Amino acid sequence: MKDFKELFESYPLPATEEQIKADVKNIIDKRFEQVDRLSTCKELFAHLELTTLKVTDNEDTVKALVEKVNDMDEHFPELSKPMGICVYPSLVETVKNSLTEDVKIVTVIGFPSSQTYLEVKVAETALALSYGADEIDMVLPVGKFLQGNYDEVFDEISEIKDCCRGAKLKVILETGALVSI
Repeated sequence: MKDFKELFESYPLPATEEQIKADVKNIIDKRFEQVDRLSTCKELFAHLELTTLKVTDNEDTVKALVEKVNDMDEHFPELSKPMGICVYPSLVETVKNSLTEDVKIVTVIGFPSSQTYLEVKVAETALALSYGADEIDMVLPVGKFLQGNYDEVFDEISEIKDCCRGAKLKVILETGALVSI
């Protein structure tokens, strides 16, 4: 068993919502003047993913999003391209076939709740990569985590990472589902 208790204790969290708010206010008060510039906003844009994860997404809506990225130089020459375009796995190939710019193709697995079988997540990962995904974003199995099944969560992330074969893997933390401290 991995020693998760020791790991978690090495990252103490603020004890109250008020403390978190105070910490955020402190960061903003110290740094706002340094980063409140147009140049900072432009730089940050290059680190964003344009994402569409709507139930109504289809080939046409995704192609329209991709065309906005393809045409950015014409409409927004002062901006860098976004880092990636994130879509459902079934639409990765649409992005791949429509994209003319050097932008990563990102997809989600186990989205939005991670409430499916690990085998399904592995298959979804492998298929998405075979259709052109550069990056996989998996949802942390929050239910297992909250139950204290840290080894199982660790093993699931490890198995998905192995399936990625060098492609980037990010783990989505559905923090909105967590109760306040």
